[in-house]
Amino acid sequence: MPRIDQLNANQKREYVVAAVVVGLVLSTLSLVFRVWARIAVIRKLRPEDWTMIAGLVFSYGAIATLLYGLTAGFAEPFSSLAFDRRREFLLVRYLVLVLSHTSIESV
Repeated sequence: MPRIDQLNANQKREYVVAAVVVGLVLSTLSLVFRVWARIAVIRKLRPEDWTMIAGLVFSYGAIATLLYGLTAGFAEPFSSLAFDRRREFLLVRYLVLVLSHTSIESV
């Protein structure tokens, strides 16, 4: 298996998309099954369930921003980006950090 610095930008994008899709499917399924079990057993959702739902929503935002970031140069070295793309890259990076921390704190 090649090291991460030996991969080109397209290969890095493919690995990121694969990891994001797997994580998205697993997190969504686990929350759906949890909500289903709660409703089947106690017939209502508790505050921690609503917090997990909010965390998943923020995770969707972080994932959408990350996938957009792949088009803004996330898989490329910062020094190779054109000057006008660097601002977009930094903005998307900031949004990913904010949304991912918010989703982690919610869960």
